Amino acid sequence: MLKEEELDRYDQDGYLVLRNVIDRSVLDPMCHSIDGFVEEQIMELYAAGKISNLHSDAPFEKRWAMVCRDNSLQEGENRVVQWGAGSGLFNETIYNLLVERRLTDIIASILGPEVWAHGDYWIRPKVPADPITTLAWHQDSNYYLGKGDSDYYEGDMTVTQGIVLTAWVPLVDVSEHNGCLKLVRGSHRHGSIAARRNELKQWSPVKKATEYGTVINASMQLGDVLIFNNLTMHASGNNNSDHIRWNIDLRYSPTGHAVDWHKLGNELDARFPGFIARSDDPAKVMSWKQWQDKWNISLTAK
Repeated sequence: MLKEEELDRYDQDGYLVLRNVIDRSVLDPMCHSIDGFVEEQIMELYAAGKISNLHSDAPFEKRWAMVCRDNSLQEGENRVVQWGAGSGLFNETIYNLLVERRLTDIIASILGPEVWAHGDYWIRPKVPADPITTLAWHQDSNYYLGKGDSDYYEGDMTVTQGIVLTAWVPLVDVSEHNGCLKLVRGSHRHGSIAARRNELKQWSPVKKATEYGTVINASMQLGDVLIFNNLTMHASGNNNSDHIRWNIDLRYSPTGHAVDWHKLGNELDARFPGFIARSDDPAKVMSWKQWQDKWNISLTAK
């Protein structure tokens, strides 16, 4: 659980970078499963004649980037921004991360003892020098609410509660050089901020990010976790390295909380099935098999 001074810092800053939270025994199997998924994607592209070099000997940190670079994949229909369960990247190693006790205890310190893990987790292979994966400054609420076809949102200063937490977990060491997340300290205390879409159709604030607080770079190592809420302004930097900045982001909210914060409303759980990931009553925590069955029903219905 978080210490009192950590909770005070989260309330003040809108985020926490926590060191050595997740053990390699949890992360390594998940990275291995992602590596296997990447292998499947590459073999499909090769069979379709879209790539000519498999780069089979390249490490996890570089292989997908090398394939993309050699074949300009990030410029066409095969461009990848993120993978989730709907893409076929769904397995028990991801479940094991979502229910990891040290992580869910941290989330419970902020949200309360019973925590709901949403099914819209995303694994992001941020390849070098790709502008589409370099996200502009934004609050997650802009994307959750959708705003329809509008290109402008006037903001709402009365919205002050960040009730959806993101746990941003690096799968490689991240720094400013390879595009770590940047955050604006204290920006969550400005409510839901006025925003408009940029030329890439990404939401970004009307005012400069620095008008809402001090910008920090969240350099992290494997095992660290970054926690922030749906009102915390953040962006991703450019990846100027020669390897992929891999990460997975997870989303949690209090069990039973109204879903008026998302454009899908009560349909959110049908599209992205979630589950109770932590409770003082262990019997309430959904098993991997139960979550798998729930997702299979959702995928069959689509």
